[in-house]
Amino acid sequence: MESSTLVLLCMLSFISILIGRHVLFGGRQRLPGPARIPILGNHFPTTVPIWEALRNYSKEFGPVYSLRILGIDIVVATTSGACRELTEARSSVFSGRRAPKMAELAGMYEGILFQPDPVRLRQGRKFLASGLQPTPLKAYQPVIHRNIVTFLQRVLTSPTNIYDTIPILATGVSLEITYGYHVSGLEDQFVQRARISVNRFVSATALSLKDGFLVSLLPFLAYIPSFLPGMSFKRTAEEWSRTAVVNAAEGFNMVTENMRNGSARPCLLQKALEAKDGTYEDIVLMRTAAQVYSGGSDTTSSALKTFVLAMTLYPEVQAKAQADIDRHMGGRLPSYAADHEDLPAILHDEAVFPDHEVFRPERWLDSTILQKHDVDPLDIVFGFGRRHVLFLP
Repeated sequence: MESSTLVLLCMLSFISILIGRHVLFGGRQRLPGPARIPILGNHFPTTVPIWEALRNYSKEFGPVYSLRILGIDIVVATTSGACRELTEARSSVFSGRRAPKMAELAGMYEGILFQPDPVRLRQGRKFLASGLQPTPLKAYQPVIHRNIVTFLQRVLTSPTNIYDTIPILATGVSLEITYGYHVSGLEDQFVQRARISVNRFVSATALSLKDGFLVSLLPFLAYIPSFLPGMSFKRTAEEWSRTAVVNAAEGFNMVTENMRNGSARPCLLQKALEAKDGTYEDIVLMRTAAQVYSGGSDTTSSALKTFVLAMTLYPEVQAKAQADIDRHMGGRLPSYAADHEDLPAILHDEAVFPDHEVFRPERWLDSTILQKHDVDPLDIVFGFGRRHVLFLP
């Protein structure tokens, strides 16, 4: 049989399976939601940003509704109350987080983000809690302060390159807390690896053909033989998985070697390894520590870049915030230990904030509204339930 005929037969077989699955199970929509196109699922309007489309759907279908993109079912929760109901009140059912197929193939389920093993997940969260909860994190305040001062010096030297400088701050803090490693600059090997890891993670978890891989939308493609056309994603996943293992092992081995020769600096990994009580598997420590500096640097960088953009777009808000800081600080730099309580700290819920589209950060200073509606941003932006981010300010 010619290879082209074999390829065609294989593809027709899998398409038939997909159609059969849709016929048998595709019509069972347990939650309300927009009408679906057979096989393809939902199509998002291109005239508005995706978050606006999701918000508009919630007005029609309620705070919890479902979508389907090809073979992927998605449950959308659009209010803090709905999120808490699902992830806290029903955490035993909804605490799992399934990795997109490309992320699974690339081994990104190790660590804590998509960890399917409840034992390893508990180990990973305990490891992070040992250093990232508010009380133990106080020991690292000098590290954070020193990195911030260095960051500000770099910004003053080259203000137009602030977007390139921000990742050095985020990755530098994460690396020093996790491994006791000092970042040398933008070209530092760990900074570069963190950037590559984040870019790969974004691609592996994206549910779009533009930014991700078709296998995440059509998971059955993972079971098609590798020699067939269009299967290059398998080689990519294998390469990414090998690189992730090597990078995680390198950081782990660096700390263990420093501990042997007496040069280890205080850090999360050193503290966990010194315990020697069998609490953690090595694979849990390696992969979770790697996610702290790669994933942590990404989320922190994103938040800081968003802040810079907001201050650029809304100079009147920046001026108001600057005046408030100057009033409290008297011309000096603030520090977390001395000034945290004195420094003032978006949910688009129209029922709580009718002017939710207006950029007005001072809305979060009204504690009566936050308590009445349970919308404190520091309780929301870090997630819910068993997947709640452990590091809190």
